[in-house]
Amino acid sequence: MTNKQAFRALLAPYILPELTIEFLLTQQGLVANEEYNKDTNQTALYNAVIDGLYQVKTLTKEKDPGSENTYDVSKINDLINRYRRKIGLEDLEEEEIYFIDRTDEF
Repeated sequence: MTNKQAFRALLAPYILPELTIEFLLTQQGLVANEEYNKDTNQTALYNAVIDGLYQVKTLTKEKDPGSENTYDVSKINDLINRYRRKIGLEDLEEEEIYFIDRTDEF
């Protein structure tokens, strides 16, 4: 399984564009098509997925010809906190989940 496939598996049932997935993985120092290694990549992968979930939250409803999806933001918040716990981070309160401060990265 590649890093990109592992990202998709953790993000399911939500979907992001391929370029966005590759960018989020690269931001965490991962190569999308390299083999996923739980021992060395898990924290970076979960951080990338958490960032991806924040992007999903900006779209609460999408509609294409023949299909329509509505996202439950509270469920996405629960998933963000579940993944944060897996990498040893504390849960965020509902209000804190709406913003990621990445200013120190630039």
